[in-house]
Amino acid sequence: MKKICCLVFAILTLASCSSSDDSSQSDAVLLKKIIQTSSDNSEAYVVNYTYNGNKLVSAVAEGGDRFQYIYTGNLITTINVFTQQNVLVDIFHFT
Repeated sequence: MKKICCLVFAILTLASCSSSDDSSQSDAVLLKKIIQTSSDNSEAYVVNYTYNGNKLVSAVAEGGDRFQYIYTGNLITTINVFTQQNVLVDIFHFT
């Protein structure tokens, strides 16, 4: 499940990266929380998002991993993945 979540976060992050100069959008609606349930509704996976202005800073899964987003200019260039115990377990670099 954690590998799937990491992959989803990486894909969403890559999809959100753009070289266009749209960073001045002050009226943008930013996602604060995702609640994903299993097909039989037996369990829920909740992720809370934190921003600095319009830039995504972190995504924290309740009871699980934390994803830290690092920027170069306006582009996400690194995602650090930490366990609940704050141990760095994975690093994704984007060029």
